[in-house]
Amino acid sequence: MNFDEFNRPFMVYGYSRISREEKLTNEEDNEERIKTIDEQIKAIEHYAESKNWKEVKIYTEETTVPRLRRYLTRDNNQFSSMFSECKENDVIIISSADRIFGEVREAENIISRLKKLNIKLHIVDIEENIITNVSFKILKTFLDAFIKRQRISAMRRRISDNQMGSDLNFRGGFDPIGFKSEIREGKKVFIVNEKEKAILEEILKFKKLREEEEKNRKDQMNKFGNAPPKEFTIKKLEENLSAKFELEKESKDSRFIRGQLKEIKRFSHLTIHRLVTLEGYVEQKLNMIERLENLTKK
Repeated sequence: MNFDEFNRPFMVYGYSRISREEKLTNEEDNEERIKTIDEQIKAIEHYAESKNWKEVKIYTEETTVPRLRRYLTRDNNQFSSMFSECKENDVIIISSADRIFGEVREAENIISRLKKLNIKLHIVDIEENIITNVSFKILKTFLDAFIKRQRISAMRRRISDNQMGSDLNFRGGFDPIGFKSEIREGKKVFIVNEKEKAILEEILKFKKLREEEEKNRKDQMNKFGNAPPKEFTIKKLEENLSAKFELEKESKDSRFIRGQLKEIKRFSHLTIHRLVTLEGYVEQKLNMIERLENLTKK
């Protein structure tokens, strides 16, 4: 048991987590070692020692997904077990924020619960208790702003990306990238946009080359301490696509933005950036194209 300056007893808990995907990565990438369970425990214990906390009860977890979801509502994980033991004035230590915060809404939920119960959360890599009044207020303000922006972005994606149902029928709105629509027997249906399909395939090739380049650059940084400049940049991709497919001549969608009707490129800078950087985004669109092609063959 530990005691604070008012001689009040409190417990110190540590939580470490790793996903199986990260564990596989750790075997190949030295930069990922800090994420292993043993390294997290060492960091937690060292931090506790620096605060002169004598006892630390550590919970560890290996999950089957990259992010452990809904910590405070599920009973079948170590975080929930640890949290159920915590009482007012207790302390939780984690090595880094990504060990418990899977996404913005989770973060907002967790820190609000901790604040309400007066449980401190110390994050080793920033050496800070984020549940203090000032830290909590700043963090809560940022998280609420991010959540608001996420809602707006989700609404825009629904307008521009979700016109196609699981049955590949038209729902309304703009034609999703990779498709075009036409009227058949009085019904609007989707057909594959061959040119946009070719652009998506080119983006997928670029994405794989970009990922390979990044892996090679990490290896060189580990061996030599430096790496050559990046070759596979978004700017370079846009230049290649413009030269090969004449993107400036591509069709545009008309959308109301801040009350004004404006034309938006089908392959705008933002769209290309999302296709390259969002995990599974371009792959999902190509999979839907393949599904439609298979249905058409039947």
